[in-house]
Amino acid sequence: MAEPLELALLGPPQLHRAGQPLGRFRSAKAYALLYYLAVTRRAQPRTVLAGLFRGDVDEYYARRNFNRTLSDLTHFVGAHLVIERQTVAFARNQSYWLDVEVLESAGAQSPTRQNIMTLAAAADLYRGEFLEGFYVQEAPEFEQWVLIARLIHFAALAFGGM
Repeated sequence: MAEPLELALLGPPQLHRAGQPLGRFRSAKAYALLYYLAVTRRAQPRTVLAGLFRGDVDEYYARRNFNRTLSDLTHFVGAHLVIERQTVAFARNQSYWLDVEVLESAGAQSPTRQNIMTLAAAADLYRGEFLEGFYVQEAPEFEQWVLIARLIHFAALAFGGM
């Protein structure tokens, strides 16, 4: 099993593996790809992922750039990815911690005397907006997804669950 990967995405993003900061990826797109795969919770078609970071680049270059980004990401967190011919997914069978999941899980619980400490600990995870301060140039579809995710997480916090 791979070393635990920790993703804190509520507020400015923070990545750790086995408690240590993860090495620096070559591009913001590699970080964005990891965040997207972890949060969406399902295998994504490569064509969709390439388009997510495409910007104004034609399809051939978008795929080529995506493959380069995926290679960079694989170098650092390969065991935490499931890479297949047509799809890429975050490996949920590996050890990981994702603050977004913890907060969503806590928010889905009814507040009772027994779980009030769990709810308080989950609330402490909220350090700010989802991916606060994180931006990917020339990736308008990714930026749109971030805005939608922020609204969803805000609604989850404001209205007590998804």
